[in-house]
This record gives sequence, structure tokens and C-alpha cells, in this order.
Amino acid sequence: MRSLRALLRARWAVARADPLDLAVGAIADLLVAVVGLVFLWALFHRVPDVAGWRAPEVLMVWGLTEMASGLCLCFFQGLWVQNQRYVMTGDLDRLLVRPGSPLLSLLVGHLAPAHLALAFAGAGMVVAASLALPPLPLAAWLAAPFVALGGAALLGGMALLVSSVGLVVPHRGRTVGLVEQAAAFARYPLSTFPAW
Repeated sequence: MRSLRALLRARWAVARADPLDLAVGAIADLLVAVVGLVFLWALFHRVPDVAGWRAPEVLMVWGLTEMASGLCLCFFQGLWVQNQRYVMTGDLDRLLVRPGSPLLSLLVGHLAPAHLALAFAGAGMVVAASLALPPLPLAAWLAAPFVALGGAALLGGMALLVSSVGLVVPHRGRTVGLVEQAAAFARYPLSTFPAW
């Protein structure tokens, strides 16, 4: 556990070593969030509600989603390229010989703290939406962080599931490319392929 903490501190130090990179990444995430907010504003400026959902309610759900996405990107960003980095280059042994869990080493080694800006933007959306809604009970406020953490864990689990395929199937591209190839393959009936 001490080695994991040391690796975590080292990764945070690396992220802080280039503050401009951290700031540019955070600003890019915030700009993407602003594009979504402009879309919501344009939609609800024309239409008062969509299937019974008013703008503050949609903003609340959008904010919770942005919180989960930001946390997921912060902690699970490196999983999408692990087959390129570790399997194809032969660097997998670096993870396996470290003390502690190789999965935790993988996650800590790819922290992307710039994406926390997206999580904070989502929290701001939740607070802004709550000002326009009737007062929420205390239980709802206490559940919000768990909803965001649960969403991040679910997205991270999906990333881990897809990424683990990259360890088994040799592939020269991104791990998510395997999913894209499978989806493209599924569009054609098996009868179009020659019998083996």
C-alpha cells in the first residue's frame, strides 16, 4: 500500500509539473461542457419542456452525468490504450513486477487530473439546477456524490471490460477499435463471408 501511495504522489507531481498542460486540458473539458449547455439552452429557449422534462431537471441529470464522466476520465483514461502501450510494446512486465495490484498500478499510472474540471462543472450544473427546482430533501443531496461515483465506476468497469479484450486479442490499434470492428462485422450476415 505504501508503494501505491508513493506512485500516486509521483503521478500527481508529474501532473503538477506542467501546469499549462493541466490548464489546457481542463479548459478543453470545460469548453466541451459549454457546448452541451448551449445546446440545452437553445432547445429549452424554443420549447418549454421535452416529454415533461423542464430545463432545470434536464440540467440536473446532465450535471450528474458530467460529474460521473469527469471522474471516470480522471481515473480510467489510460485503459483505452493499454494494449498499444503495454502489450504491443512489451512493457506489460513493468506493471506485473511492481509491488501491489497491477490494476491499481495501471489506474494510478494513467491519472488525468485535468478531467476533474469536468466533474466540478457537473457539480456546478447540479447546484445551478437545484436553485431553479423545489427544495431537494437532504437524502437527495447526500445521494448525489454516490450517484456520480457509481456512474464513474460503471463507466470505468465498461472501459476495463473492453480494455481487457485488448490483452487477449492482439490488435495494433486502440482497444475501443476492437469494439468498432465487431460492430462493423455484425452488420453483415455470416453468409457473405467464405466458409473456412
